[in-house]
Amino acid sequence: MLTNTEIKNLKPKEKLYRKADSHGLAIEVAVSGSKIWVHRYRYRGKATMMVLGHFPDVSLLEARSKRDKNKSLLKEGINPQSQNLMSVNDFESSELFEDQFKLWFNKSKNIWADSHARTVIQRAQRYLLPHIGRFPVSTITHQNILHILKTIDNKGKLDTLQKVKGIASQVFKFSIANGYTSFDPTRDIPSTLFQKKKVSHYAKITTPKLVGKLLRDIENSNLSDNIKNALLMTAHIFLRPNEIAGLLWDEVNLSESVIRIKPERMKMKRMHIVPLSIQSRKIIDQMRKISGDTEYVFPGMGKSNKHISPESLRNGLRKIGYTKGQMTTHGFRGMASTLLHEMNIRTEVIEKQLAHEESNKVKAAYNHAEYLSERFKVMQQWSDYLDSLKSNDYKKFSKDYLNE
Repeated sequence: MLTNTEIKNLKPKEKLYRKADSHGLAIEVAVSGSKIWVHRYRYRGKATMMVLGHFPDVSLLEARSKRDKNKSLLKEGINPQSQNLMSVNDFESSELFEDQFKLWFNKSKNIWADSHARTVIQRAQRYLLPHIGRFPVSTITHQNILHILKTIDNKGKLDTLQKVKGIASQVFKFSIANGYTSFDPTRDIPSTLFQKKKVSHYAKITTPKLVGKLLRDIENSNLSDNIKNALLMTAHIFLRPNEIAGLLWDEVNLSESVIRIKPERMKMKRMHIVPLSIQSRKIIDQMRKISGDTEYVFPGMGKSNKHISPESLRNGLRKIGYTKGQMTTHGFRGMASTLLHEMNIRTEVIEKQLAHEESNKVKAAYNHAEYLSERFKVMQQWSDYLDSLKSNDYKKFSKDYLNE
């Protein structure tokens, strides 16, 4: 276990290093000389590191107290990180990077899903704040940022590298607007300095004949009605796996033939409207008889207060013989996008149906109003096309028919 004297005598080295205390508590010494308390723990089997504060602002005794509080939360099944989302009232605005980060985060998080907000916090606490958090933003150079990114690059975490760089860039742009600095040091760091990320896509089936076979395999399978109908519904309306799995009855409006996914369940926290075809309505009618009085359209087996999981959809595909390299639940979206484009459906309409939202809110609202009536037509055409694929009679679906 550490003592106050040992901590005070810790000197910076060429690389960040860590000294352990006990029960996951440790102190990190950054190249800059900053000393940061961190707590390492496992939540649902996943290793997590949480920043507890800087020494001496947070004393050894206070750090141990925070660690013990985290342990108590873990015993209750609560992830301490979820209790640590920063509040704008917790600090005074200053030129320090960490304070500019907090201001930017709190102004941005309202348009994010909670899961995304937690990920941003975790990445900043792990990769940015320990190294440049106590630096005035105007003194941070591209070399400081490059050192952080090279460390991530050396570990092969290429997606994390781009995300961390993006977070830093947003904070610097925010600081420029606030008048604390005049430039963004991430701007002149080219991607060619890092390993090239291998592009991977969700496996999808786009050959019409094989799509028909997939639909027949699902319909003729021994899967539970919940999973079978959820997979078929995904094919028709191509929502994301978590969106279809957690579909609520109060999001379904059969009188208007639409589904309105609540903002908090969407990736960009904006309501998503899904026009329903005749085929989609039939699936929903079947699930009303099956799900009874539960709040979910696709309830979990034997658990009226739970819904099926995205993993159960994936496992359903595996059970009927489709490997990860052949088809994924997310692949239904790619399948729809590819085939709809081949049917000469406008890209703007397809993107709107996929909930690939415009970042410009005014433009997004305009597009919503402009495309909804067109999307009703497209979704019915799509369902009719799927039926033709399933019956092996898809050749009658010429492009002229689909766009009449």
